Amino acid sequence: MNEVAKQRLESRILTLMAELYFRELKSPAIGFATFTKVELNKDNTVAKIYVSIMEDTEGKKATLRALRNAAGFIRGVIGRQLRLKQAPVIDFVPDLSLSVLMENPASEDTTPE
Repeated sequence: MNEVAKQRLESRILTLMAELYFRELKSPAIGFATFTKVELNKDNTVAKIYVSIMEDTEGKKATLRALRNAAGFIRGVIGRQLRLKQAPVIDFVPDLSLSVLMENPASEDTTPE
């Protein structure tokens, strides 16, 4: 699979994951999450889905655990919706980039006087 097709598939998985989050995943353990990126390995058998979770430490752990428990269901839906012969194994990876930005905001006093 060429690089353009791989990027297109990653984009489609990310879009579908966002739809699933709002429509299908109803577990109370899943907190506020944003899916930021999908990376497929070379043969498209594993999809790393990066997720940014806006909760406290315990909420992050609970949300990540609930998403990992739903990975089989998510894999099946992705395979059916995208009509893949073999759906990739889903691996949720915490994305810490947004939490780092929120902890260290840029200084607002950057304008010269």
